[in-house]
Amino acid sequence: MIKAIIFDYDGVLVKSIDAYIPYFQKVLTKHGYAEPTGEEIRKNYYMTDHDLLQVLSGERSEEKIQVMIDDPEPEPYDKVAVASKVKETLEALKRYKLGVVSNAERKHVLDPLVRSGIEGYFSVIVTMEDTRVHKPDPAPIKLALSKIGVEPDQAVYVGDYPTDVAAGKAAGTKVIYLSDIPDSGEDARVHAFSEIPDAIRNIEKPHTNV
Repeated sequence: MIKAIIFDYDGVLVKSIDAYIPYFQKVLTKHGYAEPTGEEIRKNYYMTDHDLLQVLSGERSEEKIQVMIDDPEPEPYDKVAVASKVKETLEALKRYKLGVVSNAERKHVLDPLVRSGIEGYFSVIVTMEDTRVHKPDPAPIKLALSKIGVEPDQAVYVGDYPTDVAAGKAAGTKVIYLSDIPDSGEDARVHAFSEIPDAIRNIEKPHTNV
């Protein structure tokens, strides 16, 4: 029986990448690095800010990476939009314990959730600061489940990157992959957030071998 659903944040609950591509381009060029393409940022956007800036800049100095992280360039919180049909779908799923696991910083996650009025649906929110290692390592998902007292085999993790599929499987959960491109390990794949309740029902159905 499924008791909990844990969601990735960006690309699932909200759509922030289009707002943050110009932000990261500006920060990197301001500090003397080549401007990355939007595609380069998209490909690595699942990473923490630290790892993303390190990959895009090729910088090895932790001090210089931290300078970029601390750059005063205003972050585009107000341009981050909640994905379509999220609130209605969360309402349909509120009989489950709901949570969020993200590689983003807590301030990045909380601001859009609070502004959009959906923060209250979640019993647990795990962000970059809460664990030493991050997805695709399963530690953040395991931490979220331990906080709400649910075993991994009673949970579903919903993500939009192959690294999310890997993290969920490593944590021992079922995985719903929100993507138009199939991965090799998901238990269900959906094209839109609003399809998640049907996917949950299919996962919960008893399966028999014919």
